[in-house]
Amino acid sequence: MATAQKKKGEVASDDDSDGEQEFHDAESSFAATTTKAGADMSTEQAVVEMYRAIDLFLENKFVEAEELVKPWASGSMYHGLALSVLTFLHATLSAETESIDRAIVCLRHARKLANSKRKQQTTLKSVSSWFLGKDFGTFSRDEMEAELIYTECLMMRGVLTFLQVCCANE
Repeated sequence: MATAQKKKGEVASDDDSDGEQEFHDAESSFAATTTKAGADMSTEQAVVEMYRAIDLFLENKFVEAEELVKPWASGSMYHGLALSVLTFLHATLSAETESIDRAIVCLRHARKLANSKRKQQTTLKSVSSWFLGKDFGTFSRDEMEAELIYTECLMMRGVLTFLQVCCANE
């Protein structure tokens, strides 16, 4: 092992005397931007907190990750998505019925929240979009993000349905 001290986050070079490399946990590049409950949060702050929660989850700080997004999950589609992703990952990794049910509830709430922010269309436009596709040029940024979050929730729900059926058959 090299005798020189390495700074935190620095990876040992390939020319170490015994050929071993040192690896350190990556330091998070996202600063926590938690604001006081009841205050408005910008989209940028919500996205930063969402990424921060995912970073905490990947650092095995599951409770901290959930505590970061849970207070905002009922009003922010980004926090709702983050909580849904956290519970989805827990459910798919554990394959426990209770975890799957909890993830389904979180996904349902996030999907409803995103659906409320999606662009409302007439029935005729909705039917014609099946054949012609949607004209995303008329959508605002928030409406497009709501469409993506809605779709992500549907995809995660599909995976959980598959997992739920598999667990029930065992």
